[in-house]
Amino acid sequence: MAQALNLGWRAARSQYILNTHSDCYVADENSLVRMVEWLERNNAQGVEPMIDIPQGDWEVMSFWDRVTSAQFRNAKPAHGLAGKFDLLRRDALEKVGGYDEEHFFSAGEDADMVEKLWSIGTIAFSDVVVVHAHLHPPNARFKSALRKHTQLGEGTGALLRKRWHSLEFMRRAWLIVGLNGLKLLLVAGVVVGIFFPPVWLYALVLLLLLSIYYASWSLLSRDWRVVLIPFAVSVMFAFFAVAMVRAFIRGRQSFDYIKAKAK
Repeated sequence: MAQALNLGWRAARSQYILNTHSDCYVADENSLVRMVEWLERNNAQGVEPMIDIPQGDWEVMSFWDRVTSAQFRNAKPAHGLAGKFDLLRRDALEKVGGYDEEHFFSAGEDADMVEKLWSIGTIAFSDVVVVHAHLHPPNARFKSALRKHTQLGEGTGALLRKRWHSLEFMRRAWLIVGLNGLKLLLVAGVVVGIFFPPVWLYALVLLLLLSIYYASWSLLSRDWRVVLIPFAVSVMFAFFAVAMVRAFIRGRQSFDYIKAKAK
């Protein structure tokens, strides 16, 4: 997790910590000043920016990149504490013990930090826009999507293991928890349902429909592989579900996306 973060500000003794990634940029030159103003005005422990996704690179994406990015097609800027341009109080970060590197590697640690900050104060929601210009390699392959879903699944499982008993966490994350639970339920239904044909059929149909909804925009691609999308995304969901269960049982995330990518 620490390798993925770019923590710190230019002043070594600054009372603020800026957490940002190299593939992100702010829309306005005075964004940092405005983040500080939001922080102090609300006496908050941290500030969330509005995260935007560029739409102009859709046509140059590889096919599988389109499949995994379809969920963000025409997405509107949304608040998030996700390491894109987060401003935190140094003393607040020190008080909660920093990011949890014992249970998370990369994915889930940001959501965990949200819970930590809410436990000692509040989080401000600013109007500062940061653009996450994620790189889209022209040769992205299907196995890259599987690795990514494994990473996200493990992060989700480790987070649920750590926070499942928190009513406040469930109140804030009920939608994403419910969606990931549905993926697990449908994948399990397909596997177990092999011995019960009616269950297998319903689970498979619902899984394929969810996969089509997830990757709906990529279905417009002029590529013969569009016929594979429902089944390919179902496999992605299966990798996510298995990784989520594995990390929940272990209580931590162990899959190293960077090392797996280098192989």
